[in-house]
Amino acid sequence: MTATATLAKYQALADQATSGPWSFLPLVNGMPARTISARPGFGTPTVASVQAEPDGAFITASRSLGPAMAAALQEILELHKKDPGSHPYEDLCTVCGDYYPCPTVSTITKHLEGK
Repeated sequence: MTATATLAKYQALADQATSGPWSFLPLVNGMPARTISARPGFGTPTVASVQAEPDGAFITASRSLGPAMAAALQEILELHKKDPGSHPYEDLCTVCGDYYPCPTVSTITKHLEGK
């Protein structure tokens, strides 16, 4: 799967999940709860329950950070495009002028495509 397809798949998952912000509630009325709730306030739906506080904190942060990071990576990939015909033998990156794929694109695709 391409990096762009991976980012689109992640965004689709985020779009289908319960909207945020999410909050982690280690205690409710002084009792251990370890629940993740959506849209903090009275009567908010519980999204998940976890055994460990670090897991709850990570999942809660991921609801906002994940989509933001995916959007940032997608924008970077859209900026760093191949400039056909920019060099007699090789295509160059439109942003950094390196041979395409440039180090920026190569780094992102390495992690998202497993290459």
